[in-house]
Amino acid sequence: MIGLLINNNGQQLDLSGTVQEVDWSGRKFQAPRQLKVTLRGDSLYGELIQVASGSPVTFSWKKKQLFRGYVFRYEVNEQGIVTMIAYDQMYYLINNSDTYTFENQKASAILTRICKDFSLKIGSVADTGYVIKSLVQEERPLYDIVLRALDTTFKQNGQRFYLFDQGGKVQLIKRSQPAEMWVIETGGNITHYSYSTSIEEAANRVKYVRTIEEEKRIVVVEENKDLQKKWGVLQHYESVVDDINEAQIRTRAKTMLKKMAQEKRSFELTALGIPDIISGGAVQINVEDLGIKSRFYVDQDAHFFKGNYHSMDLTLTYTDELPEVGF
Repeated sequence: MIGLLINNNGQQLDLSGTVQEVDWSGRKFQAPRQLKVTLRGDSLYGELIQVASGSPVTFSWKKKQLFRGYVFRYEVNEQGIVTMIAYDQMYYLINNSDTYTFENQKASAILTRICKDFSLKIGSVADTGYVIKSLVQEERPLYDIVLRALDTTFKQNGQRFYLFDQGGKVQLIKRSQPAEMWVIETGGNITHYSYSTSIEEAANRVKYVRTIEEEKRIVVVEENKDLQKKWGVLQHYESVVDDINEAQIRTRAKTMLKKMAQEKRSFELTALGIPDIISGGAVQINVEDLGIKSRFYVDQDAHFFKGNYHSMDLTLTYTDELPEVGF
């Protein structure tokens, strides 16, 4: 069931038969995905398995490749049990920093430029559409720079994009409602769940202020008065540093209000494993006791494999949001 191949200093090793267990995990907008493998280190030709840092590794389940990345950590104990941790290519975006100045560039072009500068393999990159007039980032992680560009794009055109690694290449896709989804339900594949609702991070009034000169400001306010009657006034305030006009600021405020003026609904659950369900995707959740039959988005996933057994822990959110980028 489990397939594990490692290119160790040019030598191709098939370690599938030595694997004891595998943890494969990720979180949306918290690159990269991680693979943690535990294996019997003395079971290959009777010699201790030693793996060099940076060795390419692929992991598959039922002959379907799920992960391609590089070994970043190797451990072995006195019993010959080896533990390896590998990350996909997104590791290089989150752990490399630089200073960039972009003028009149789309987020997709910014991503492509950064990947080329750091010799990262690029797959499919969707056209993000909106041209960012100016983006200056000093000594920032590359991943944060790209997220800032995507966040700016979302605030202006309302389009969400998802950045991830697949098949060893950086991918950027436009978020859309899936035509088909896996179903997770009580009485079926759910073994445990916890459900919560919260307005702790909600806002029903958005106020944007751009200071042009000492005594000249643009102030834009958008609000949902119906929700203010239910929850009281919850204001999100933000200073605008971008060189944009009042109409563009109002568009940004409306987009932010739509995003924040809602109750947060989330699930944490354990279920029988489905390899296709990973962070960034969507699933149909049916919980009869709560009267819930709705689409939820996977914020975080952790898959566990051992022998023929596969389970998963998921953190799900009702809305599909970009993270706040506060710089």
